[in-house]
Amino acid sequence: MNPKRIHHRFARLPIRASVLFNLLSPWGDSLQNAAIRTLAAAAVFGTGLAIRAQTPSQPWPDYHRQADEFMALQMRDENGIIPANAWLNALAQKRRMPFDPRPWGGSFKPASPSETQAMVAGIDSNSWTSIGPGNVGGRIRSVLVNPTNTSILWIGSVGGGVWKSTNGGASWFAQDDFMAVLAIGCMVMDPTNPSVIFAGTGEGFNNADGLRGAGIFKTTDGGTTWNQLPTTANTSFYYVNRLAISPTNHQIMLAATGSGIFRSTNGGTNWTQQYSAESILDLAFNPITGTACVASGSTYGASGLGLYSSDAGVTWNTATGLPTAGRIEIAYAPSSPNIVYASANNNSGQIYASTNGGVSYTLHNTGNNYLGGQGWYDNCIWVDPTNPNILVVGGLDLWRSTDGGNTLTDIGGYSGASVHPDQHAIVQIPTYNGSTIRTVFVGNDGGIFRATDIYTAAPSSGWTKLNNNLGITQFYGAAGNNTSGTIVGGTQDNGTPRFTTPAGSNGWSSMFGGDGGYCASDPSNANYFYGEYVYLQIFRSTDGGVSANYIYSGLGDAGVPDLGDGDPDGGSPKGDPDSAANFIAPFILDPNNPNTMLAGGSNLWRSVNVKAGTPTWSNIKNGANGSFISAIAVAAGNSDIIWVGHNNGDVYSTTNGTAASPTWTRKDLGSPNLPNRTCTRLTIDSNNWNRVFATFGGFNSDNVYRTTDGGTTWANIATGLPSAPIHSLVIAAFNTNYLYVGTDIGVFATADGGATWSPGNECAANAAVDELFWMGNNLVAATHGRGLFKIAVIEPLQITPATGFVSTGYVGGVFSITNQSFTLTNIGSSSFSWALANTSVWLNASPSSGTLAGNGATSVAVSLAPAATSLAVGNYTNTILFTNLSDNAVQSRQFALEVSAPPEPLQILPGTNLVFARPIGGVFAVTNQSFTLTNISGASLNWSLLSTSVWFSVSPGSGFLASGGAPAVVSVNLSPLANNLAQGTYSNTIWFTNLSDSVVQSRQISVLVEPIVLNGGFETGDFSFWTTTGSFSSCLVSTSPTYAHSGLYGAEMGPSGALSYLSQNLPTVAGQLYLLSFWLDSPDGATPNEFSAAWNGSTLFDQTNLPVLNWTNMQFFVNATGPSTVLQFGFQNDPSYFGFDDVSVTPVYPPALQSVVETSGNISFAWNAGVGLTYQVEYTTNLSKANWLSLGSPILATNSLITITDPVGPDRQRFYRVQIVP
Repeated sequence: MNPKRIHHRFARLPIRASVLFNLLSPWGDSLQNAAIRTLAAAAVFGTGLAIRAQTPSQPWPDYHRQADEFMALQMRDENGIIPANAWLNALAQKRRMPFDPRPWGGSFKPASPSETQAMVAGIDSNSWTSIGPGNVGGRIRSVLVNPTNTSILWIGSVGGGVWKSTNGGASWFAQDDFMAVLAIGCMVMDPTNPSVIFAGTGEGFNNADGLRGAGIFKTTDGGTTWNQLPTTANTSFYYVNRLAISPTNHQIMLAATGSGIFRSTNGGTNWTQQYSAESILDLAFNPITGTACVASGSTYGASGLGLYSSDAGVTWNTATGLPTAGRIEIAYAPSSPNIVYASANNNSGQIYASTNGGVSYTLHNTGNNYLGGQGWYDNCIWVDPTNPNILVVGGLDLWRSTDGGNTLTDIGGYSGASVHPDQHAIVQIPTYNGSTIRTVFVGNDGGIFRATDIYTAAPSSGWTKLNNNLGITQFYGAAGNNTSGTIVGGTQDNGTPRFTTPAGSNGWSSMFGGDGGYCASDPSNANYFYGEYVYLQIFRSTDGGVSANYIYSGLGDAGVPDLGDGDPDGGSPKGDPDSAANFIAPFILDPNNPNTMLAGGSNLWRSVNVKAGTPTWSNIKNGANGSFISAIAVAAGNSDIIWVGHNNGDVYSTTNGTAASPTWTRKDLGSPNLPNRTCTRLTIDSNNWNRVFATFGGFNSDNVYRTTDGGTTWANIATGLPSAPIHSLVIAAFNTNYLYVGTDIGVFATADGGATWSPGNECAANAAVDELFWMGNNLVAATHGRGLFKIAVIEPLQITPATGFVSTGYVGGVFSITNQSFTLTNIGSSSFSWALANTSVWLNASPSSGTLAGNGATSVAVSLAPAATSLAVGNYTNTILFTNLSDNAVQSRQFALEVSAPPEPLQILPGTNLVFARPIGGVFAVTNQSFTLTNISGASLNWSLLSTSVWFSVSPGSGFLASGGAPAVVSVNLSPLANNLAQGTYSNTIWFTNLSDSVVQSRQISVLVEPIVLNGGFETGDFSFWTTTGSFSSCLVSTSPTYAHSGLYGAEMGPSGALSYLSQNLPTVAGQLYLLSFWLDSPDGATPNEFSAAWNGSTLFDQTNLPVLNWTNMQFFVNATGPSTVLQFGFQNDPSYFGFDDVSVTPVYPPALQSVVETSGNISFAWNAGVGLTYQVEYTTNLSKANWLSLGSPILATNSLITITDPVGPDRQRFYRVQIVP
């Protein structure tokens, strides 16, 4: 591509930026106690995921540390602290909570420990149901294969627990979701008994607030049940990165942890620390002797480290030859265990080899860049158990060597489309023999993959994806369409996948690649879905989620932050410093208008045309408080009511949110003040806009607040909830006291507005729930580590319709709506009694109570009371409360009455102004229009009008209108003077007076004399009114002074290869002479180039290879032959651009003498002129000789009359003439 095209053809790449967090600064010891939460990773995989401006050789950037910081932001308290054992303490609180069946429809029951085994993935099949995705996957750091039955596999997911397959990966099921921690960092199998497995929890490869675990867990039944090893329930085992068991004595175990190396001699019952100088990430026993061991360490930014032991891990020595910076992973060559390989995060990936069992190493490979810039995060190495020269290293991609690491061949990842990027674990099948059986399994950010023959696996072949019913996807948000049933969700690592009912939970497809975030669905059109790439880069689907494209152009805060030298993970270009938003930034559709979207960064942005080809964005709340927006809510039923929350806990609202510049009021300083923690969600009661809920992050006991007076006072309603971050809150449509919250430890509900809370079984086990939303009566939970789940939450008392009426009328009546009928249905099998409460004097409801048998129905009539006719001018609202007396569930319907003053009896239509228009030199399409006057009162009236215009007339000027009689018609006719008006807009007002009540009404009459060429100066900011033909990818309307001659805009024209054209079909008068004028600029004269101008098919100008040409005015006199004429300009400029601006066509009339006056020895004469035309006055003293001389310089007409004065000289006679000159 020609470099000069880049700026214009790629106005925004997917990478934009400004600094959001001080990601490289230390976070302090408090973050060592970070809660168990999934680590962020950004990758793309699968058909259709890498579909935007990225290609396999230009992958989506990874922002793992930024994702971690975003999650930590939601966990910290006001002082930036995440308390020790916070997550486990919250989980213990949850287990002590009583269960309340009311908010779960009355038929839902909690799971007891004895029932756990009968559940699928810990989910009661009669309640929560998995939606998937079962085919997308998530990050896996450990893989085990049963040596006696290789069809049995286990994987450890860092956010979704342990999963097992009994059919070689054809399907998977979860193992004991109720183990205390689902953050599995490593697993090891007892070599003497494949049913005994140890799982290390926590993920110590990242930063201080990565995944923290809770020690080591053990199963003796192949993974069905797990128990924590009590001696590992301490801070030394928060990050268990690797486990190893001696091949000669299965009682001897080693654990690599964030605190060093620990050793057990009794199968994990007790542990002794043998090394404490550094965090250790990897270790292994010599596969034959059991006495020799190797280990390695380093975390992000720490020094590299290699260790070896000759006494089964009792003592350790430092190896030599390895780099002193970066994470190091190690692996024995099983067929020759004196050979040990190391993959080092140095110079973007280096391979070292030892021939003395890990005592010393030499460099074998550097410069292949196989780790990219994130070897601290994804780094693994595997050695063929039959051939010490064959190894595979994993980083961004997988690379194979057949010569001991000296050379590498890329076999998949970002290269090709067969295996997901970001590799973490490589394991061979136990029956691997290097000849007939060469099967290898790989765990990465996209799940688990299998190469049947690792010798021949290639980027685009040889790999099989085994994510079959493997529900470990980490969602940030999701949204669904009730009509189609389609759901889209934003995930970490795996883009924005899409669920459809026909495809099912194992048939998710991709809407968009990269990392996903929040999502939105247009309830009025199932084709429109919205999602975001990181930092508010919003995209839109118009085909039901099949594909999507960015729409954030003009949204100033969107884009990847400028991180100095780029993302510290590496591989990312620098961003733009004007961007400012959370890593996962909030955006919502207005629930009342799906054409309006609100998006929050540093500022609050609004688009009122989000479905347009290119939506426009405006800033409606400046980021004056210095904290990014974290939550947005709009009241259902009133788009003027908007609430906004910030990272620092500030909360604002407005009651004129649809205004161009809404007025914002701070709401977190009410009584009491709201917490100074991240405001994670704001929810407005659709039946009472003053009832608002605010939720917060942090492991605190006051994370849910409610106001019932619009923010003046607040009440903490989190009493009884575990002290854990709240991520989402929704209200049941059938009962506004039924609230549901998604937290870091599951879903909770209340049936009494927050007075008491109940757990909702385990939902998706112990995974965090980042988003809750409704699809009909189904509550859908988007989890961060276990995919999506849904549960039917149904109140037996169903009331339709869902809303009350809004009636309008005048004082004394009549009203637009006077009654509405509601149907009450019992969808249960048991009868119950119901009652309603109504406190309004202007609204009646009958009957007010009753009993509904099972599956029975009844009607309630709601109507305006007679007192409604006595109401004064104003807006009145009332809420009727329907109560199911058997479960005390209360549902509400709100009614509104808008009472206006009686209308003016004299009605004038149209209610808008009248407009007459013509082009310069043309004729008016319409020369007369009319108003219709009607008397809508019960008495007759007289009227009159006043008009002072000279360019139109109005008649009649007065009249009489009987009550209910025929209307009067007032005609407005243009006068001949309107034909003489110059270009411009002329307005005058007609005043109508009702002589009976002296009420005056006005209507404006406008005459538009328009230019013949529309948008000739391109001041619309685009090519409106012009027809474009040819290649316009390098043509745009620019604000650069190089390409704008006057005004704000000009055309920047650079088509390549051939002429491309701008044209307009102009209104003209046959036989009329016109002046065509335009300005052209060739700033650098670069060739080849060509410019042409044509009038009605006749070429006026055509020149190739124009030299440097500063702004030059070109003018041509042209004649029209008919009522329309085509004006066309051609452009070609291969290496550069033309500037083109100020195109006009003006009718030219012969100058006509208007006056001649001789005074005081001077002769003055005047003639009519065309504004913008140039005239030359000439004179001669003898007409027979025709020797005409110029009188002064040419005159540019600035108005319609030109006057000059010539002193009377010695000539006895002098003749004058006036010519129009180009």
